This record gives sequence, C-alpha cells and structure tokens, in this order.
Amino acid sequence: MGYYSWENYAHCISKIGGLTAWRNADVKLATGECVESPPWIDAIITQPHELTTRQGRPGSYIAGRYGSSMVDGYVRANYRLTDAQLIYWLMQKCTTTDDDPAAGFQTHTMATPDSTTPLDLGMHFQTSLTDNNLYWDLLGLCPQRLTIKCSEYDRTAIQTLESQYAYLQASSDSFTKTDRAEGTEGTVTKTWDHFYDNFTFTYNSGSTECDIIGFTVVLTRNTWMGTRDANGYATAGLMLGFDYAIQLEVIPTGDQLFTLARTKKSSYAGDLDLVIQGTETANDKITLTFDKLFMTSFDRAMSYAQRPESYVINLEPLDQTSSLVPVGIDSLADDYYES
Repeated sequence: MGYYSWENYAHCISKIGGLTAWRNADVKLATGECVESPPWIDAIITQPHELTTRQGRPGSYIAGRYGSSMVDGYVRANYRLTDAQLIYWLMQKCTTTDDDPAAGFQTHTMATPDSTTPLDLGMHFQTSLTDNNLYWDLLGLCPQRLTIKCSEYDRTAIQTLESQYAYLQASSDSFTKTDRAEGTEGTVTKTWDHFYDNFTFTYNSGSTECDIIGFTVVLTRNTWMGTRDANGYATAGLMLGFDYAIQLEVIPTGDQLFTLARTKKSSYAGDLDLVIQGTETANDKITLTFDKLFMTSFDRAMSYAQRPESYVINLEPLDQTSSLVPVGIDSLADDYYES
C-alpha cells in the first residue's frame, strides 16, 4: 500500500472512449488517452498481489507456503468537488446536452445503465520529483463507492472515490496533464457557500422544519472481478447493484422531523424528498435529486454554545420506486463524461 499526494505526484484520468479495452491491453496510458482529473488531494493505492496459505511440513519448524489467490488492486482517491464527472464514473451512464444552458457549457444527466459491463477507465500517477521517476497506470477499474460531503464547519466540498482495479502497469512516460485548474466558470470548487441556501427537503410536499448545516452522500455499486488470466489478474469485471445513503446534520425549527422519526415506513403520508444543489452560476452547478426517501434514524449530534442543538438524520431509499437523478452543468466536453 502506498500513499500519494499532490505535493509530490501528478495525476490524471482516462478520457471516456480513450482506451482500447477494459485493461487497455495492459499497455501504459498515453497523453492523448487522458484528461485532467478533478482537483486532486491524495490517494492510497494497493497493488494487485497474491495471497499465500501456510501449510505444515513434517520435520521442519518453518511452515510451507503456497499461492492461493490473487487480491485485486484498490485505490482510494480524494478530490475537491468541482463537477459531476466522478458521479458518472460510479453510475456509468450519461446523457449530455451541448451548449446548454449557454454556449460553451454542457448539461450532463447521470443514470445507471441496464448493462453490467464496466466503462473502460484508467488512472495515471507520476512523481514530480526529478530524482525518483515513478509512473503508475491503474487499468481495469470497477468503481465501488463515491462519498461527497460538505458542511458549515468543513466548508470545502470533498469527494472520495474508491475502486477496485485489475492491473497496474509501470510506465516510463511523463505526462503534461495533471488535475485541472479550478476557478473559472464551469469548474469552480464547490464550498458550503454554494450549498447552504440551495436545499429542498420536504415531506408530503410540506416543510420538514429544519435548517441543514451539513451533508454526506454515499453512492455505492456492487462489483465483481473475475475470469482470471494465467497470472491471476482479472480480465473482466461487472458493475452490479446501485445504492445510496444520505446523512444530514440539521437544526430543527419545528417538530416535523421528531414526528416523522416515530412514523413507520408503511404509514408515510407522502414522499420524503431531498434536493442538494451546489450553485456557482446557472452555467456551473451540481444537483442531486432524491425522490422517495425513508428516515432510518435520528440522533442528537452535539450542543453548541449559544445556539440550538443539532441532530444527525440518516436517509435511505424508501423502496424500489425511489430514484436519484444527478445533473452536472459545467464547461467539460464529452471526453470527460461520454464518448
């Protein structure tokens, strides 16, 4: 396992449609196959490796060992939230309307496809130290989890992508692409200032009587890595079930949430809906629309000096008719979302 950060490493990701296959035929990534990543913070990378099993050997104090199975690679990377690109990596389907809402800006609407075949995705990491040239290409990704969080106290919105991957290729080429610049319209890093006044949280179309002061959204996929080559590396993967959960920190302004906490799912009088929106301008926003939620728990968080106490509520899909529709409006072309 290795830790890599922006201080010593550069990082970029594959563009959609840029690779020749899921593992890119085990060929190192080329500059033309990649685009800039969201503003990168750091990453933990575990290489694919073989597990061994100990076996007793008569007449020896040292147990014998034999290779038993391969463990797939794992990457956990943190980024600042500028756009919805990594939501697409997890959900795997996107419809883009170009020059909407204005020329030079695109509207991307994400969903989960019927196909279980994963997108051809890759990541490139390289040292920025002249005396230690290390280039790693992660190939054959099956993203498993994306966590997005922001609050009144941790004001910069952070997204964390966790993914299995099948193959690591040690490269020898330095790239010019790194993470993309943040600050121009269409790629502005989202902060609490972009979110705090843009929540819509309703029950039966009425107010839930609370002020939201923080949120964490967790999107997850069930994945499968299988069909191994002679060296034990996965040659295929599957993107299976999709799920999500939301945690909100709130300050109640009435008793609606307390009443709802005592209400059984079967007794809901209407839909519990939530819209989380981070807006810089009409041309630069991320919207997550959750329809039909269920509140699973309601816990006191803490008491603040000279202010009302806050509570943490946990939300999940009500049933199979529940839905999530993420929409990103930014200045990123199709290469960042779809081929």
